[in-house]
Amino acid sequence: MTATHTSQATSSRPAPKRGRPLSARTTAVDRMLEALRLLKRQARIRDDLRGRRVFHIVAERELLQIRHRLAQFPAAVQAITLTAAELKRPVDTLSVRDLNKPRSRS
Repeated sequence: MTATHTSQATSSRPAPKRGRPLSARTTAVDRMLEALRLLKRQARIRDDLRGRRVFHIVAERELLQIRHRLAQFPAAVQAITLTAAELKRPVDTLSVRDLNKPRSRS
């Protein structure tokens, strides 16, 4: 490697870190996306537990971590569950488009 090549590699932006707490600068959209991702993962783990396709201790530990993480986004979780109820669909079938659609207030 040449000196110019290594200096270019170190000057690039660092890769985003996953799994860390979101900072105060995150937007509402970021919180919604993270909450939706976590809710979908939670549903997959529960389905796997019902089908006996996973090791229970590991799955329960991951479910606990997801619950703690979702507790950081109460408004986003509520908005997602209300959207699922309005659309009469399970939470894990929602997409980002479903969350962005304007809904009628009855």
